[in-house]
Amino acid sequence: MHTPRPSRSLLLAVLALSLLASLAPTRATPDEALEQAMGQMSQSLKVLEKGIEAGTAAAALEELARFEQAVIAAKAQVPPSAAGVDE
Repeated sequence: MHTPRPSRSLLLAVLALSLLASLAPTRATPDEALEQAMGQMSQSLKVLEKGIEAGTAAAALEELARFEQAVIAAKAQVPPSAAGVDE
């Protein structure tokens, strides 16, 4: 039995939407935003560690998009410990 694979355009659409969502303003403080992003990355990795099979490919793709969004959000933050570091 042939299981349909997500199309390339679907993948690009999901990634584009995740990028747009990551650029949306957040109401969390910088510390909270970084903590939330790191928590989402951890949660996504736990889901993705279980492996990807034909039946879970679409859900894995969505989880990967959430992980990517969290990475982008985390990179935009400055941890509190960095405030005291000289450049």
